[in-house]
Amino acid sequence: MSIDKLNGLIKRSQELNERRTDLNNKNNLIQAELTARRRQLQQVIKEVTDEGLNPNDLKDEITSTTEIAEMKLNSLSADLDAAEKIIIPLLKEIERTG
Repeated sequence: MSIDKLNGLIKRSQELNERRTDLNNKNNLIQAELTARRRQLQQVIKEVTDEGLNPNDLKDEITSTTEIAEMKLNSLSADLDAAEKIIIPLLKEIERTG
């Protein structure tokens, strides 16, 4: 085996080792990020659960909560309409006689 060929193999081995080290570093970074995101997810699930919601049924919870909010807003709107029907004629009377 010639010296040049041996040097080429050594160089290739070093390059491959550098690539492996780089990939290990990147893998460690990914693993750390994954761990951090899992912790964040667990925190969000805990917060949702602490609020009395089921994290597995969030879509249904959102739909239900939205429907309740819509019904309450419709009720408030109807109450305000009724109040305006009473107040507006009184204000017109005050303006007319005032």
